Amino acid sequence: SSASTSVCKYCEEVCHFSKSYFKCKLYKQASADDVGISDKKRKQSNDIKRDKKKRKTATTDNKDTCKRCHEKGHKSARSPSCKYHISSKQEVFNKNLGQKYRPFTRKLPMDKCVADQYVNTLKPIIISACRDVRNIVFRAQIFVNYYITLRSQQELDNDIPHCIFRQQFWYSVCQLVNAKRVTTSTNIPLNMMAVWNLSNNMVEHFESRLLSSLYHRLQSIFMVSDVYKKCIFFSEK
Repeated sequence: SSASTSVCKYCEEVCHFSKSYFKCKLYKQASADDVGISDKKRKQSNDIKRDKKKRKTATTDNKDTCKRCHEKGHKSARSPSCKYHISSKQEVFNKNLGQKYRPFTRKLPMDKCVADQYVNTLKPIIISACRDVRNIVFRAQIFVNYYITLRSQQELDNDIPHCIFRQQFWYSVCQLVNAKRVTTSTNIPLNMMAVWNLSNNMVEHFESRLLSSLYHRLQSIFMVSDVYKKCIFFSEK
């Protein structure tokens, strides 16, 4: 009955709430072009970004003290004014190659781009880093599949959230499964944090109960075996 009374606020039709539902005539299917980037950021040109950066620098209070170099005029080492500032890849390219350059990528095997004396040291580090990233992404996929399955069983808001097609969503989920603080909770649905906490609570209690049950069963088995051995010993006498 609740589904029949729901009215979309965009197309004003019955049986859904918003245009994120796939049956809405205003529904827009996600594509690879809008993954990890928004239209608002895409429309900003380099001149607009440069003007914003200048205005932000101009409004900086000169009384601000850097936490790294303890000098006034900037707040942290992220400012180019700091002597401990580490230039980004884009800044290094612009400084050495100028504004008009054309980047390209060439794939090389490891023995061609790394010196022989560093291969044995670098290769285990790369394998370990790739293994950790693979485990985090695998756990994130399992949790998102579980969340979508659980959400589909609800009476309301049971559609697949459109945010799962965005890169920022997976950044937040990877932070969640890696036991890190989610820096931007707006990238994930509101009840996802509650589902994650509930799942952890269930797993922790299940683990403790499973260990207690195994301990009890093993203890019973060994006690029975001791009694059985005593019975055999007396029967032989």
